[in-house]
Amino acid sequence: MKPIGPIIKKHIEENGLVKKDIAGTVGISYNYLSTIFNKTTIDAELLEKICVAIKLNPAVFFDVTPEMQSKQYSDI
Repeated sequence: MKPIGPIIKKHIEENGLVKKDIAGTVGISYNYLSTIFNKTTIDAELLEKICVAIKLNPAVFFDVTPEMQSKQYSDI
């Protein structure tokens, strides 16, 4: 499994997403979202909420084939 926080942070920044809005959607504080960026693991339920909020396929955190990574979260 790959480090969670840096992948989430990179996806948010590359897609120009608003961190404050993401935190509100997920139900966490902006400060806690910022601390997640430095974590290698987080609770699976929280990871799911974040992936839905930022439209990130959770397969990117695992060693899966490129074909699987190209699918949308809703396809899983």
